This record gives sequence, structure tokens and C-alpha cells, in this order.
Amino acid sequence: ERIENSGAMPGMNINEALEAAFAKWDVPPQYTVVQNLNQLPDDVRARLTQRFGATGFQGALDPKTGHIYILSDFHTNPDDAKFTMFHELYGHWGLRAFLGDKLDDFLNTQYRLNKKVREATDALKAEAEKMGQPMSQSEAIEEAISDMAAAGDTGAFHTLIGKLIRWLKAHGFENVAKWMDGSGDVELATVLQGARDAARNRSEEHTSELQSQFRISYAVFC
Repeated sequence: ERIENSGAMPGMNINEALEAAFAKWDVPPQYTVVQNLNQLPDDVRARLTQRFGATGFQGALDPKTGHIYILSDFHTNPDDAKFTMFHELYGHWGLRAFLGDKLDDFLNTQYRLNKKVREATDALKAEAEKMGQPMSQSEAIEEAISDMAAAGDTGAFHTLIGKLIRWLKAHGFENVAKWMDGSGDVELATVLQGARDAARNRSEEHTSELQSQFRISYAVFC
């Protein structure tokens, strides 16, 4: 997550906001609040600067460990910091934990079917190009969907319909299932809910169970 610096929020205040956000979680995520890019671990900083340069990052995920870093220099209020946390946790981490090797298929299908995702992706790509740091299409799609994950964009109705679609697929009604999700909205809601569940539980056993449940029905969306 990248942004221009518009007035820093003290790291202590960010820590307090995040501790409150995770107070009722059985297994809170692993995260560290740092002031700026220079305080990140060497390998995380090197990966980011090699790809994007020394830009103002709000947050970063270490894909090897799942540890999340929040940069206080680029946040102005608690809600802003919490959005970055859930962008990284529900978005980047949760999508990988839930989808595994199906992530790229999901991103491409969403861009093809889902107008909301496609418009958000195109806007992010245009903004990145303007900043002189172009994104690949897959990077932009993932950023757009991670924003939606952080914003709570799932929809109870679509999640319920997603369960019905999985039942139809399991019982041989593939064509009906595909017709019901022609816009990609149901798939998006189902995956974002799964990503949240994976992030909330974070155990390998639970995540593997979620992945298995999703892979049984994934052909519905492809």
C-alpha cells in the first residue's frame, strides 16, 4: 500500500488503535509499527525498494513470515492505520492463505467478469503510471481487491448465494451455477469472506480446510 506523506501520526497512537482492534481476537496477527521504510527488515525493504523505489509506503507484508509492517509516517489517523492493516491482513495475506495456488486464476477471473474490480484496477494502474511507478495488471487487481477486503466489501446476500452455488456444483448443476455468478460478485464475496476467516484463525489446519472447501467448488467461477 503506497501513499504520499500528508502528516504523520505517532506510532504509539497507531499501536493503541491496532491493539484495540484485535483485543477480542483469539489469535491476533503478527505486526510491527515502524516509523518509515528505513526501519523495515533488510530483506523486506530491499524487496519493496527494488520494485517501487523509496516511495511512501503505508504498509507491507513479509510473504515469507506473514508479518505485517505499518509505517507511521504515512498515516494521519487511527482509521487510516486500521485500513492499512486490514488491507494487508484480509487482502494480501488472507487471499494467499485462502486461495493458495489459485490466486492468479481468481485475480484474472475477477478482472474479466467483475466491472467493479476492473474499474478499480484500471484506476490504480493509471495512478501508478502517473507516479512513474507502473504496476502490472495482476499487482493492480490484487491491490484493488485488497482495498475491498479492508473496506468490508463482501455482502451477506452474495455470500449466501455462494453457498448455494457450491451446492449446485457439488450436485452436478455446473451450468446453473455459472449462470448465477456471471458478474463475478458472488465469487468475490465468497473469497473475501474466506480470506477473512483465514486471517482470523491463522492456523495451518484451519486454512487447509478452507482451501479444500474452496477448491472443490472453484471450477464454478472459471
